[in-house]
Amino acid sequence: NFVLKKHSSFISPIMPFEIENKVIGVQRHLRFLGFYEGKVDGILGSATSEAILRFRQENNLEISNKVDSKLIYKLRDLIKKLDLSLETNGS
Repeated sequence: NFVLKKHSSFISPIMPFEIENKVIGVQRHLRFLGFYEGKVDGILGSATSEAILRFRQENNLEISNKVDSKLIYKLRDLIKKLDLSLETNGS
């Protein structure tokens, strides 16, 4: 159960992290943002850990592979900004 917002050819995966496994939510967001190419399975394996580390590094977050509130907030924030940017640009 997650919400898909559609703007022409753009689909934004806005998920309620509280409802689903947080790792699944992080994997979906990382995949959408181009940081993760692995299977969305809820397992914090090596591919997910590497994607989290890359994302954290590129977004000036503490370098770790933890799924914490700072990571989740930053993922949500970036997708929200991307979604709003596309709405205002009429894409």
